[in-house]
Amino acid sequence: MEIGLVQVNSTENLKFYVQNGDYREEFELIINNDGWFVSKIKGTYFELHMRNRTYTLVEFFKENPPEIKFADQSSLQGNLYVTIGNSANFRFSEEQLVKWTWDKVNICKESQGIKKENDSIQYFTIQKLISAQNYEVVFDDDNAGEIADIVAIKEKDKEIHFEFYHCKFAHGEKPGSRVADLYEVCGQAEKSVLWKQNMCEVIERMKYRESRRMKLNGVSRFEKGDLKKLSAIRNKLRVLPAKLDIFIVQPGVSAAAITEDMHQILCGTQAYLLDTYGITLRLICSQ
Repeated sequence: MEIGLVQVNSTENLKFYVQNGDYREEFELIINNDGWFVSKIKGTYFELHMRNRTYTLVEFFKENPPEIKFADQSSLQGNLYVTIGNSANFRFSEEQLVKWTWDKVNICKESQGIKKENDSIQYFTIQKLISAQNYEVVFDDDNAGEIADIVAIKEKDKEIHFEFYHCKFAHGEKPGSRVADLYEVCGQAEKSVLWKQNMCEVIERMKYRESRRMKLNGVSRFEKGDLKKLSAIRNKLRVLPAKLDIFIVQPGVSAAAITEDMHQILCGTQAYLLDTYGITLRLICSQ
């Protein structure tokens, strides 16, 4: 399951969804003089079974309001709004920028899809990883319920290195300085860090995703490697430690034009990754 915003609009109530690959339910957060509440808008009727109780998601969110994070790193939970002081001095390190030239790529096209469209951001990134020739597995995990758009795995220095690549289409035809190009994908990077608590579960999730894709479409998610290689890596995790690196892939960002607001959101995500599991964020962008 995953949770996310339906849309970002400063003049309307915040709307969000809960979904998996098959079902989706949408909600609205309403704040007024009497307090706050969550209302269902449309979609599937989900139930949550926990501690011998059955909840609707509206009932669950009444006790556990989702935290909504804004581009300036302030956050809202129910009607509790928290801001961060001294954020104007945030600077995302130049060393964490990876600058690519996106020849023949439509930077407004995010996913390669089943047909592996070769002008997409995801396809270009996958080919870059494969050409590096040091990965044992390169896995297309795109679509609802994903770990990341791309999961790459290699063995190095007696560690199993996992890399999550979160791709996002640009909101303009040319690289620039749009905060919208970073907002959603930074949130995806933050949510994905929770997989670090059990990297064996990443392997099991990948196996499930491959089985489901093959059953529905007959097209493998493996760009390099296979289920046999994945099982071998799973066995090695019994004796070798796992390391995780997280990358945001956004060719819509020009490295030369990152604004103060963009530095804020990147540094906020970096801080969250460091605070949780000591992970350094990298941004793959345009020159």
